Amino acid sequence: MPQLGLDWHESVPVRDRLTGETYLWGRANYVRLEPGGAHVLIVGSPQIGGSPTT
Repeated sequence: MPQLGLDWHESVPVRDRLTGETYLWGRANYVRLEPGGAHVLIVGSPQIGGSPTT
């Protein structure tokens, strides 16, 4: 997270352009792809409290 200018406890909204789903992404998240699976993730602005916008 420091590489993004954030502290370890902070998170950012990440939107999957293929499904339209938005996730709150923090230090413990990861992507696992099954055969035939894909994600195109767009990283948004850091969240300071509240929930990500959809």
